[in-house]
Amino acid sequence: NVTPGNYKVKFYVPSSNSDCPNNIIRDSATVSVLGDGVSQAINLKTITNCEVNGVPLPTGKAIIDVSGSAPFTYEIIKTSLVGTGASEVWTLSSVYNPSNSYTWNLPLAGDPSNTQYTLRSSDKCGNKITTQASLQPLSPPNLQTVSTPCINILDYTLTIAPYAGNFIYRWVKLPDLTTTLSTQNTLTFTGPYTAANNGTYRCYISLPGCVERYKDITVNSNLCGVILPVKLVLFSGSYNNQSAELKWLNENESGISSYEVERSIVGTDFVKINSVTAKNNGTAVNNYVVNDNLGNISSPVFFYRLKIIRKDGGYEYSSVIRLASRGSKSNPIVYPNPSEAGDITLSFNSDENAAGTVQIHDMNGKLITTLNIKVQKGTNAIPLSGTGLLPSGSYTATFNTGKQKGQARFVKF
Repeated sequence: NVTPGNYKVKFYVPSSNSDCPNNIIRDSATVSVLGDGVSQAINLKTITNCEVNGVPLPTGKAIIDVSGSAPFTYEIIKTSLVGTGASEVWTLSSVYNPSNSYTWNLPLAGDPSNTQYTLRSSDKCGNKITTQASLQPLSPPNLQTVSTPCINILDYTLTIAPYAGNFIYRWVKLPDLTTTLSTQNTLTFTGPYTAANNGTYRCYISLPGCVERYKDITVNSNLCGVILPVKLVLFSGSYNNQSAELKWLNENESGISSYEVERSIVGTDFVKINSVTAKNNGTAVNNYVVNDNLGNISSPVFFYRLKIIRKDGGYEYSSVIRLASRGSKSNPIVYPNPSEAGDITLSFNSDENAAGTVQIHDMNGKLITTLNIKVQKGTNAIPLSGTGLLPSGSYTATFNTGKQKGQARFVKF
């Protein structure tokens, strides 16, 4: 019943030899005692394609930061081999590693770039935790600061959500690109905030030799307490009669120049198919619709994403949506599945436009939430808001439009 901490344990043997002390230290070891509920956990995970001049490569990185008792053992396997018995052979990537962070280079030799892998970490106590990874563009930098500063507020801080691994951060105040203000994922204005601090700040984020991004944030004490804008509100799509219809909503487009719609048939190697100039109607919600004629392209599934281009030349990617060109009306799919972070998307075919609901149940049949949806004729890809906040476990998503009903299971890590 000792308190959590690091302890040295000494092993003694008694001795009756008159030339030696009564007890001789034979050996010792240092052990870590963890508190209740402390076990293996993945604190951060970052998956990214590496890039050259902004163009994604078919290679990249999977990085995890874990907690637990060091040293750690890191392993990897193709997800398709998990649960296959004798074929489930894990590759040892690093054994007895003292670091709580590990980076895999993906894909493994001989595998295509869109291979999905399962990563596993084991700590000194034998606790194991797994997560999934397949290459995709680096997720956009996420500003965690909620509102603009007020005059005299103490130690106002801008915070970019950290990425896993050895990412480098550098803050500057535009237009001066040379004076570094911070090399952390945070920039703190020490002491009382003054109007002299107003302006646009840029955080450069890079994983050396792989990928670079930056994010601009404008702060203005004249807008004291105003919620910093959320940009992309919704990105969804539907497939019907050899055509995909893509829709997105955006709030407060100040700083956005245009959108590029990109398509892929494998989930990587996206190509630009259309460009749309941003409306920039102040703080209004702006709606966009783009149609993609697929009559000359044969594929069972299509992937789409938005490249959001800022006026300063920087850009960010949206999440990827998946549209099936054929499939069963009664058998929807959800993706990503399993899911670790972010909302899942429900995809299914419908033969009419309709309003409906999606109900999420846990494996005990308990209703978790009910979502109202609008269904379009053809294949639908509908983000299910709030599912990214579900606790770990197995769930079912059931849609119902009155004339049509379907159900799919998914796992949340």
